[in-house]
This record gives sequence, C-alpha cells and structure tokens, in this order.
Amino acid sequence: NDNDNDNDNDNDNDITPTESTSFVKKVRKRKRKKKENASSTTDDSASTTPRDPRVEAESEEVTRTIYIEGLPYSTTPSLVTDFLTSLYPVNPTSVRLPTWQDTGRLRGFGHVVYKTKSEANEAINKIDRSQYKGSTRYITAKWSKERKIITEATTSKPSPQPPGCTTVRCSNLPYTLTSAELNTLMMKFGKVVDVRVPTMQNGSGMNKGFGYVTYKNPEGAHDAVSAGSKAYGVTVEGRMVVVGYDEGRVKGR
Repeated sequence: NDNDNDNDNDNDNDITPTESTSFVKKVRKRKRKKKENASSTTDDSASTTPRDPRVEAESEEVTRTIYIEGLPYSTTPSLVTDFLTSLYPVNPTSVRLPTWQDTGRLRGFGHVVYKTKSEANEAINKIDRSQYKGSTRYITAKWSKERKIITEATTSKPSPQPPGCTTVRCSNLPYTLTSAELNTLMMKFGKVVDVRVPTMQNGSGMNKGFGYVTYKNPEGAHDAVSAGSKAYGVTVEGRMVVVGYDEGRVKGR
C-alpha cells in the first residue's frame, strides 16, 4: 500500500504547470464553442420565423407617414387636405385626424401617409412651420412615431380571470378591421353575444386599434385570453392580437 501511494504521488508530480495551464485553456475553449453554437442556433431560428407580407407592408407604411400638429379644432378633414396640397401639390394616400368623442371636433393633430418616403420627406419640408390659412396657428410637421405594430412571437402568463368576466379586450388590431371580422376571429373560443369596435369620428371609418368581445359564458373569455397569451395564439393580418380580460365589464355589475 505504501508503494501504491508513492506511485500516485509520483504521477501527480509528473503533471507540470505548463500541462495544467494547457488543460484549463482546453476546457475554456470547449465552453466558448458551446456558447457560440447555442447563439448560432438561436439566430438561425429567429431568421427563419415566417413573416406575413401584410405586416411588412404596414411596417413600411410607417416610413411614409408624417405627424402634423397645431391644427385648429374647428377645421375639417377636407379643409386640412386642401391646406396640405396647397403647400405641397401631391395627394396623400391617407389622412388620419382623430376627433373628440363628445363634440366630434378635431383634436389638433393627425397622421398623413404618402406614396413614397421621399414624398413624405418633401412634405415635411414644405409643411413644417407654415401658417394655417385663416388662423394664427403654425403647423408642425415631422416623422411619425405611430404605435408599434406587434409582430414578434411572444408568450406571457395571462392575468387571473375576474369572477364572472365574459368580456375581453382585443388590441393591436388593424385600423380597417370591422366588428364582423373581429367576431369571426374570436368566435372559435366560444359563443359570442356582442362585439364592439370603436371607430374614429373623422369620417374615415377606421377603428381605433382595439375592440371588445363578450362571450355567453366565462369559459369563452378564458379560452380567448389563454390563446392570446401564447406565441401566434391569436393573429389577424400578420399581427399578434393582444387579448386580456376587460375588468370594467364584468357580468352582473
């Protein structure tokens, strides 16, 4: 036994500091390689995520959209469009001017979409700091920072369902989505008894980007929210629809 111990000690002494350093370097190199491989796999899976062409088109539209503010509250969408074309004689593809719900009057700002980014850039140069006709107001025009379109697949834990809640709020909707289309989208989760999609009061007929769906039973609302919390659970025109309980519309209140 004493001889065996002596042999073991001799073997340990045979490992030189150089060999020990070399071993540590090899271990570290293997760890770095594993991290690089894991990162490469993540990047590859992200790059192969399917993208809806309609999402790409809508995202591209934001690059052609300008934001204007300083409009008189008493003016109208048609007069605003005439004013814009008088400064820059190119017809925009869309003019979105939010209004107050109680009076229907303009809120003094809006978004204007042009056919190309160069047209939008030229419109900013022509319109910014110009005086609105018949008014002492000066208009500000700049690049839009409209709401972010949710297109990436995300998974989140849904909030607890309030007792008796049968209504869900759906947001990140396309501006052109109708109540009938939202009903068709959400009826797969349960029997729908009511759908409400608020629209802008500027004559455009576009919605405000959100809506409410009421089910006959709480189970329908639960299934809708559960699906909306999963990646690609509820989608419309390439958008990830955000679905949550509408706690202000609990049945029985």
